[in-house]
Amino acid sequence: LFPCSICEADFAAFDCRSCGYDGKIMCQICTKMLHKEGSRRRHPVRRLAVRHPDVRHRLVNIFIVSLLVMLFLAYSTMMKQITNMLICTAPLCVTPSQCYRYLEVDLSIQCDTAGYAFLWDLALTLTITIGFGVPIAGAAFLFTKRKRLHMQSVLAAYGFLYNGFRQKAFFWEMFILLRKMIAICIMVFLRSHPMYQLYFGMWLVLGCLVLHILCRPYRYALLQRLETLSLCTVAATLNLVLVYQDDQPTGARDTAATVIIMVLNITVAVAFVVVFIKEVRLKFLQTFDRDGDGNVTFQEIRTSMRHFLKPRNIVEEEPAETQRIQNPIHQLPCPATPVCSPAQVVTSMRLDPFDLVWGSAAEIDPADPLNVVEPN
Repeated sequence: LFPCSICEADFAAFDCRSCGYDGKIMCQICTKMLHKEGSRRRHPVRRLAVRHPDVRHRLVNIFIVSLLVMLFLAYSTMMKQITNMLICTAPLCVTPSQCYRYLEVDLSIQCDTAGYAFLWDLALTLTITIGFGVPIAGAAFLFTKRKRLHMQSVLAAYGFLYNGFRQKAFFWEMFILLRKMIAICIMVFLRSHPMYQLYFGMWLVLGCLVLHILCRPYRYALLQRLETLSLCTVAATLNLVLVYQDDQPTGARDTAATVIIMVLNITVAVAFVVVFIKEVRLKFLQTFDRDGDGNVTFQEIRTSMRHFLKPRNIVEEEPAETQRIQNPIHQLPCPATPVCSPAQVVTSMRLDPFDLVWGSAAEIDPADPLNVVEPN
């Protein structure tokens, strides 16, 4: 946790006052080398109980971040399983006086027992506290850190929650979680009413699409377009599914609707794959293309790996001819540095709905990297 005074290793915990290194500590290898032979081998060597002052705080942060990542990844699946515990079948009557209800996901569980009553209360409590409480609590937590979101410590710990959004839309990931929860409730609680499922699903998607177009939460124009394309595809798919709900279905009409749905979704999926491949290629070039000629050689990969693996306490300035190339998709005007200067920040001049809540655009710090957004 403290560097060695001889070899500058990352960890040192040995001290020998007889060697003249008063106040300095050494790593285990340097201590053994200096005290292996000669008169120094009889020197008393102390092992210090070195403790970094921020270790406990770092461990707590690591635990919190790991818990948030697991909750974020398992949120949809977990909430769907919890809400399924609230749905029972219609009464099944053996005789007019003996009717029973069973859990839809597990017919071995009878809904009219005291045991299921406890499960129902538990599932309802988890649905409210986790399903709706996690997005609200997450937005409130980010709101308390809204003035420090650009700091490296906060960005490294919680950046995955807001890193792709504008500064004013730091809570948008929590809004997406809330949208997922509403969609899960529509799928689970309206399972026996397909038409209501379609109508409420279309209203949810159209409402989110309108909010997305008005608020423009993403930092990059590419992400804006991809999210718009995704929501439009879902809305079109739900509208086309209404064809199957007709009381007088025809084979030709159902076939045409099926073909349109398949072509539409496959086209969007291919578009996402193409964009992903381009982004991976550009990231690869940004990482390994040292001379900026668009080609990566083995020597450039070797140099990049050496630069990545060298100790952190050795800082060398990268020459100008090895600056990384510009990303043509994002079109940020500062290819060599991760943070743009105030003169290079590109902001949108359109009316921003978030100005009604967070203030006008003139009150935003233009040097904040989270405020970068491309004009549409």
